[in-house]
Amino acid sequence: MARAILIMFLSSLTIIGFYDIFKSIKSIIFRPQNSNFSIVLPIKENDENIEYQIRCLSNLIETKNYNSNLIIADMGMDFETLQICHSVAEQDNKIIICGPQEVKYFACDAL
Repeated sequence: MARAILIMFLSSLTIIGFYDIFKSIKSIIFRPQNSNFSIVLPIKENDENIEYQIRCLSNLIETKNYNSNLIIADMGMDFETLQICHSVAEQDNKIIICGPQEVKYFACDAL
């Protein structure tokens, strides 16, 4: 009886493993070749969780292997928020900080 349960358990794990491999191969094959885009994050005044937001978006770009930039649009940030944005941008070359008038230039460069 225990042997039958063990065989069923191992068979289930094998099926799940094959499904996961198939799903990974499918996502690699059917990924768009030219998936260039920009994410614009407009920030105004003081945003207490801005570092978390930037790191989450940057992590999403990194884990999905997107060829894209994160553009932070300074819509009147206070000094502390601007310092946080600059410290995060120094660590990641895909993060760009610019004014609202410059967004269109950086977004066009990513495309």
